[in-house]
Amino acid sequence: MPITVLGPGTVSIDIAGTPLDFSAEVKSAKIQHEYDEVSEAVTYLDGSQSPATNRRADAFSASLDNDLAAGGLYSLLVENDLATAELTYTPNTAAGASWVGSVILTLPSEIGTDDMGSPIASEIEWAAVGTFTYTPAT
Repeated sequence: MPITVLGPGTVSIDIAGTPLDFSAEVKSAKIQHEYDEVSEAVTYLDGSQSPATNRRADAFSASLDNDLAAGGLYSLLVENDLATAELTYTPNTAAGASWVGSVILTLPSEIGTDDMGSPIASEIEWAAVGTFTYTPAT
């Protein structure tokens, strides 16, 4: 069974109908799935049961070395903070598996570095609007 490894891959964001590729700033990335119980299971007097109901929430997170130029991801986030955009994440283009979905763009909670000469780094986490669509590797 082949195991897919990270990279080379792509991360693109489409806000105005033109996907912008920010793969050169991404060191690592993850798709997250979280489940919340919306209602509890119920047992009725006659012994029948109604199962618990769950809801899935997706998110995308990434570690970045930031390009602080006008065309970099940080500038895009400053200009589009809290906007909805379409995210396409392909962790390995040769394998071809990908996730696509709408996310709410937010700024990183921190941006910077502790060491002189080190890249300006940040972490992002964007909540999905709905859930992501997954396309398996070919």
